[in-house]
Amino acid sequence: MTVQMQARSSSNGQLYTWNSASADFAGAGYPGPGLPLETAVAMRPPATIGDTGPAGTLKTIGRLTTLHSPAGLWHFDAALTDSSGNARTLSVAAGAAVYAELWPGYLGLDFNGTLRLSQTNAAFQIGGNLTIEVVMVLNAAPNGFAFLVWGGPGETEAENAQYQVTINADRSMTFISEHSTGVNDTFTTAAAAVPPPGIPFHFCVTRVSNVIQFYVNGVALGGVSSALTAPTGGGTATLIVGSNVAFSLAAAMLIGDLKIAATGLSAAQVAAEAELSIGQLY
Repeated sequence: MTVQMQARSSSNGQLYTWNSASADFAGAGYPGPGLPLETAVAMRPPATIGDTGPAGTLKTIGRLTTLHSPAGLWHFDAALTDSSGNARTLSVAAGAAVYAELWPGYLGLDFNGTLRLSQTNAAFQIGGNLTIEVVMVLNAAPNGFAFLVWGGPGETEAENAQYQVTINADRSMTFISEHSTGVNDTFTTAAAAVPPPGIPFHFCVTRVSNVIQFYVNGVALGGVSSALTAPTGGGTATLIVGSNVAFSLAAAMLIGDLKIAATGLSAAQVAAEAELSIGQLY
């Protein structure tokens, strides 16, 4: 009976293989290979180690800025404070504000199916050009309820939605505004969807001359809408984040940044905004 042995040389890094004549039943310790030229039946090249690269760093998502003069900018970095400089802090209308990380080092607000925020400042009654940006991650399959709206629960013109954004069950997007007495004007993306739950992304929707375009991570999500009818009314409406009204709470999601501006950004400008935020991961 023989036992195959292996050992790597401490002087030249070679791996030596040899056969011992018998098993070490007495526990005396196995003999070494003797002279390498006599006993080495297999040798490997000396081990080499390449140059050590620079220490890596874990990047995180960047925060959106006040570029393009937003009406409101909320970082949700453990607070509901408006960072636009306009002092339009959001208020909790239902549920409780709970914060969690979307990504290491990047905190956001947990819209868990119960939280609803509100703000009544008329600066958000935007019926013309518009840009809405959200850095977010879905925590569950979307349920088709709006997660952002300037509107009211009734069908009066004064409560008309100037804008309403929904992630549908198939992860397509829908934009709704209203004119006259609660007449809906709707655009839904076709064959295009936002990322599935668990993947952070930069979301944007623009309205330029009543034409709607959705974007994900700075890239157009499907084609543009036809020109919708311009919204009217909305004078007694409210900005709601997290749902439309109390009985239609949006699906679970984390939102890190929310930015609303009364201007319609170009595709290049949206791409630059995405680069400021989610682009910092890459």
